[in-house]
Amino acid sequence: MKNFLFLFCLSVFFVSCNDKKKDQEFDYMSESIEKLVVPMKKCYKNIIVLPGSGCDGCISEGETFLAENYKNDEYLFVLTNINSLKIISHKIGIDVTKYSNIYIDDNNVFSKKNNLIYPLVAFYSCDSTKVSYIKIQKPGNDAFRGL
Repeated sequence: MKNFLFLFCLSVFFVSCNDKKKDQEFDYMSESIEKLVVPMKKCYKNIIVLPGSGCDGCISEGETFLAENYKNDEYLFVLTNINSLKIISHKIGIDVTKYSNIYIDDNNVFSKKNNLIYPLVAFYSCDSTKVSYIKIQKPGNDAFRGL
């Protein structure tokens, strides 16, 4: 019985620590997005954060989504931790520096806190100027489906 109680307490501890980390990552990303978007005085329905390195297949999905949707003014694309704008522009087939809904995160604000290796989609509420939900593009989870 003592072993069961010990294992139960240990499990609760790890789950609560994991939830706190997820909450902190959500809070950091939400705050970063809100600090970026609010001064723009433009409502973007979704903010797509694309890292320059990490999960290759996941990032390729994000780059494909960018190439197909860069003219959609409901989306703000944030390119973070990018080694070469020239390479990504060539890869996508557009000059990423020429569009107002593509933001180049020169200071890597969006990849500092949680070492972002997966693209993510933040659902933004223009009324409350808050991020309501974040979906991460990773194996088994298609964040771009339904956008």
